[in-house]
Amino acid sequence: MKDELGRTVGEAMAWGRKTLSNVSNHAARDASLLLAHVLKENPESPYLHPEAPLDRNTALTYFDFIQRRARGEPVAYIRGFQEFMGLKFAVDKRVLIPRPETEILVEEILAFLRRGRVGERANGHSDDSPNTGLRFGGDSPAIADIGCGSGAIGLSVAQNCLGATVILTDTSREALQVARDNAVSLGLLEGGPGRPSSRDGLWERVSFLQGNLLEPLVLGKVRDLDVVASNPPYIAAEEMHSLPQEVRREPRLALDGGEGGLLYITQLIAGSGPFLRPGGMLIFEADDGQASAVLEMSQGSGWEDPKILPDLAGYNRVARGFKPEA
Repeated sequence: MKDELGRTVGEAMAWGRKTLSNVSNHAARDASLLLAHVLKENPESPYLHPEAPLDRNTALTYFDFIQRRARGEPVAYIRGFQEFMGLKFAVDKRVLIPRPETEILVEEILAFLRRGRVGERANGHSDDSPNTGLRFGGDSPAIADIGCGSGAIGLSVAQNCLGATVILTDTSREALQVARDNAVSLGLLEGGPGRPSSRDGLWERVSFLQGNLLEPLVLGKVRDLDVVASNPPYIAAEEMHSLPQEVRREPRLALDGGEGGLLYITQLIAGSGPFLRPGGMLIFEADDGQASAVLEMSQGSGWEDPKILPDLAGYNRVARGFKPEA
């Protein structure tokens, strides 16, 4: 087997790329990421040190990783993590893998909080330091991440908004466990259960509620949120079979949006208002082809200034609207 891979990092990289060439559109990238993970190096290392020798244990692990990828397992599941907003999130088959395009949703939330809630601190100065995150005065913002999966959206906001209260919900108990573990890893939770409320009735900084879509907010008597955010299932049920094999390895529960892909989006648009303060924002991810329907539903449900924001590739990706002030 080692002879098949070769005796150096460069030869192993070439073997991995060739093996994946017929099963992945990103064979070189996948082979590089997996080899770097085995070597515990940056992804560039296989290119920088192609002459480095490959020991037997490393070769065996890399061989296994490439075979798993060739069978359709996503790279993020093989490595056990995915980078998102400059943070490392643990992921496995229990949760959807965070995508770069979803970072636009988080960035829009942060921009909204800067405009609408940061203002002045007690000393009259705002703090937008990228190293410390945003700091808020006495009236800290509250955000709900609906269908949180790994927690990438809500925990990224918490990491960048010091003092923010973030409620993460999911219908899957297993997904909530992944999100809770990520909160602990990011230093946002001290390993406890993440109780819904504290002794004085205030929410913990990061809390976890299980239930379908908005139901946990009803049961938790949540109100006056600044943001309701979600990356809901929005793939049309009739299109699920045509997804790439690696995407079909992710939880169907996190992908299948029912007929036309609008089942959960419709519920978010119709039902999020009561949980938001006046002027609060509903923001969620959707498919490019759903833009017209989303705008029509948002306008019909009374959301102010509804818009669809494009991703970096120019596809309609993130929808947002505001609860009327009066």
